[in-house]
Amino acid sequence: MHSKLVTSRAWRRLAVVASVAVVLGANATTVATAADGWVATWATAQQGAWATPAAPAGLTPPGEFQATIYFTQPDAVRYALPDSTATDQTFRMIVRPDLWGTTVRFRFSNVFGTSPLVIGTADVGLQAVAAEIIGGTSVPITFGGKPGVSIAAGERVFSDPVTLGFVSDATRAVLAGRNLAVSFAISGSATALSHHGSAYTTSYIGAPKSGDHAADNSGDAFPYTTSSWFVLDAIDVMAPDETPVVVAIGDSITDGTLGTNNVNDRWPDVLASRLHAALGEHVSVVNEAINANATVVDMVGQSALKRLERDVLGVSGVKTVVLLEGINDLGAMGVTADALIDGYKQIVATLHAHHIRAVGGTITPALFPGDFALSTLGAQYGAGYGGAATDAARKVVNDFIRNSGLFDAVVDFDAAILDPATGSMRAEYAPNSMGGAGDYLHPNHGGYLAMGEAVDLKALLPAS
Repeated sequence: MHSKLVTSRAWRRLAVVASVAVVLGANATTVATAADGWVATWATAQQGAWATPAAPAGLTPPGEFQATIYFTQPDAVRYALPDSTATDQTFRMIVRPDLWGTTVRFRFSNVFGTSPLVIGTADVGLQAVAAEIIGGTSVPITFGGKPGVSIAAGERVFSDPVTLGFVSDATRAVLAGRNLAVSFAISGSATALSHHGSAYTTSYIGAPKSGDHAADNSGDAFPYTTSSWFVLDAIDVMAPDETPVVVAIGDSITDGTLGTNNVNDRWPDVLASRLHAALGEHVSVVNEAINANATVVDMVGQSALKRLERDVLGVSGVKTVVLLEGINDLGAMGVTADALIDGYKQIVATLHAHHIRAVGGTITPALFPGDFALSTLGAQYGAGYGGAATDAARKVVNDFIRNSGLFDAVVDFDAAILDPATGSMRAEYAPNSMGGAGDYLHPNHGGYLAMGEAVDLKALLPAS
């Protein structure tokens, strides 16, 4: 069985190398012939300083339950980051750009750090399989012409522009949907790494004190896996400056909880595929959601109101924002419908002040069916999420989103996955894509597909 696995891995890697090599040989024309501005091609919201999460024990309050059960990491991470500390080791973050180009830059974050974060070297290449990089695609990332950088606590730093030699007019079709491997070596010790907890994408970490392996093509120096993104929080590409960027901001239902790992089946991913089918490369979609986030109060990560400037206004080229957030305010934090609506008004006013289009998404169903409400999982969530009072408040908020005229356009995510006969999520969208019965709060693969298909593309961007 082991030999078959190795053979399969080798074949997949060789197939990718062959595909890229053939197309590179066919046409070396560069992509960004008319590029004149930075456009976000990937981004993620940083939620706080990394701390190894504890597995949930017994019945816990809904907010605490959400903040633990979906953030529990593979046990290997506990060895990769003992005492939540990184020490002289390399991280290899796996990310999928939405828009490919020859010239890119990378932003590294120490927003939630308590001391300077020292990156010794950094590198980027095209992922082959797991932590391996396709030979000939790797290129160093520099900062002010230097191989590394010290990032002060509370700050973020963009790299110098980086040329990806394997990207060309001919290779863009081959690269669509493929991943970059962005590697960085931390020098010394860092005890408060800014991170995004729920990536639903597997990345890789070297052993503590194993040194700098950022430029390695091999994955042998990365024995530990993680389902979080550390430090890296944005990638920009040079593209025509009129290229619109759509930012999705929200909570776990936008972050992709109970979707499928390493498949990119979040509703913003579905939306991106549809937009590219309609508009080609003239648009980019990035996801700034945080699992268990709330709109007007801090829960996991800062509230949407607090992080709006960093996670939305700080996105290069943002033209439209789709906001889907509020169930955690109502279900876990005791926020009233009126207070949540007031938060929406503040967010939209800020977006409009910056000439950004605001699209409101209705809050998806959260009413628990009777049998699920009585289950252990339903009891852990509690009536705060699945009860009638929260559902009534949700309907008040949704009525405001649909009919107030506050938003430039509305996406009815609620209608896309609601079973009108029960008031709950449609039964076929409830089973967990990764196994298990699901929770009637987070959709599965089919539910996220339905949500992404529910967006009227014409509502996202002005007629021009």
